[in-house]
Amino acid sequence: MCEDRERQDPLREAAFEALSAADRLSEAIVAVEVAQALTREQLEQLRDLRPASLMPSQITREAVDALRGLAESLEPSIKGETMTWFVHDEHDMSDGYEDSETSDKGFALIRLRSALQNLAERLMLLRNWQEAERIAQQLRS
Repeated sequence: MCEDRERQDPLREAAFEALSAADRLSEAIVAVEVAQALTREQLEQLRDLRPASLMPSQITREAVDALRGLAESLEPSIKGETMTWFVHDEHDMSDGYEDSETSDKGFALIRLRSALQNLAERLMLLRNWQEAERIAQQLRS
């Protein structure tokens, strides 16, 4: 019975999800470093975001905003690693369709962007649960 309650604790679940998202970000960082897909500036921003500012016990709005900002900054690099072209098809009502191909660097960047966005969401959720818990305790006393 107590074990079920522990599994249903939303704060514990949010912390677990944030830690899991941080693990996925670490994996994505390795992939993007191997692919050498980041600019020098993006690499510096990424290094600035590493562990200390992303600890679940010390989440700040600034750290979450930095994650989101870095994720957004990857968009031009992703587009630069994606080739798009029009394929003519006489049997298609629109005379064809658009097709695209993304390089390995582009896929590494997409994975990093996704991991950054996911971690930002998980950390914000955890921060909100922590704040809700603090407010609830204040109301109870």
